[in-house]
Amino acid sequence: MGNDFALVIGWPHAYCKQPGFWFDPIGRILGMNRNGFYKVGHSAIVLIDVKNKKCEYFDFGRYHAPFKKGRVRDQVTDPLLKIKTIPIFSEDQQSILNVDQILEELQMNEEIHTEGKIISSYLKISFNLAYKEGKKLQRMGVLDYGLFNSVKYNCAKFVYQLILAGKPHWINRLKLACFVPLIPSTKSNVFVFGFKKSLPHLRLGDLFYPKQKVSSRFLNNVLEEPFKPSSVHVNARWLGGEGVGGWFYLELLNQKYLVSRWTDSGLLMSKAEFEMIGKGEFFHERNYSVGYPSNSQVVTLLQTGKSFRFEIKE
Repeated sequence: MGNDFALVIGWPHAYCKQPGFWFDPIGRILGMNRNGFYKVGHSAIVLIDVKNKKCEYFDFGRYHAPFKKGRVRDQVTDPLLKIKTIPIFSEDQQSILNVDQILEELQMNEEIHTEGKIISSYLKISFNLAYKEGKKLQRMGVLDYGLFNSVKYNCAKFVYQLILAGKPHWINRLKLACFVPLIPSTKSNVFVFGFKKSLPHLRLGDLFYPKQKVSSRFLNNVLEEPFKPSSVHVNARWLGGEGVGGWFYLELLNQKYLVSRWTDSGLLMSKAEFEMIGKGEFFHERNYSVGYPSNSQVVTLLQTGKSFRFEIKE
């Protein structure tokens, strides 16, 4: 058991698009699948480093990923997920004193792309071991999204795996084994541990509810490119996912590749120097499209049937 913390997060009332599997028609019959959406919520985890007094957000979801795929997000791949709140601990470092402040920051962050009431609990883990596991899964790029397959991932299963990777106390491992079902859920990951906290939805606006039917085209594809805001470069290329998409633009300035990335609302998420990895010749002035994986750390560009990988320059 480490001396750090895992703050286990859940938004239990959020609706998520159906995964496109065999049980979707059954879900409609049972009333669980409402016009292509399930009220299954979203799970995330905040790894808290006691020594360095920092918080690291991680989650898994269908963001900027192909149909039926997902990826791991953190503040490196998605800088707007960076948690600014500095954790405060008790004198014996056995508890976190400002969980409410951390939860409030998460609730106000629209780039997490979830909503509704937030619930949490926390436990002791090794920050380094859990962080290492999260980054390992992140480096794998896009992963299969699913529920019943051991090699597929969803948000709750990802959180469950990071908790175990952090080598928690044997009592907490036993709780996971006994009280979390075969398929971890947004609620089960949180309720099994102590130090529970919750906050209501804080942002303005109505919560999403799937009142109307959506087209099969929408349900069986990634998001199509919306209207491009004026803040986005006119030549930026769209990359969609099932949950969210965004724009990317590569330019060559002074023999350096600069990649800009915008959110689906037109907010600049990152702009940095990148370098091409591997052999080949990429012509930035010619037509290209953005492929997977692409985020603020690595970008895949497709041109004349070839794939070019660019990574942020350290």
